[in-house]
Amino acid sequence: MGAGSNRMNHITVQQTTQGLLRYLQQHEPQRLAEGGVAIGYDGRHRSREFAHIAAACCAAQGVRARLFSQLVPTPFVPAAVEQLVSNWRPPYTRLF
Repeated sequence: MGAGSNRMNHITVQQTTQGLLRYLQQHEPQRLAEGGVAIGYDGRHRSREFAHIAAACCAAQGVRARLFSQLVPTPFVPAAVEQLVSNWRPPYTRLF
């Protein structure tokens, strides 16, 4: 973590989230509009803060974000995508 484009920080989280949303808007617009995204965080340093930044980016784009209210194990996030958001499983399990 630290300053710069090759480190985890507010800017890289925001840019990554915006890029992911742009991709989903282009390739999965129906599913994104219907279900939104699921965002979770774990016990790593600043994970919760980064999850809230990602959720704010989603809100700014008009995308529904389901943010876990407490830290969760990594497998909970893709399970939430399947159960709450849609029947689509992303090729990733977690952003932050």
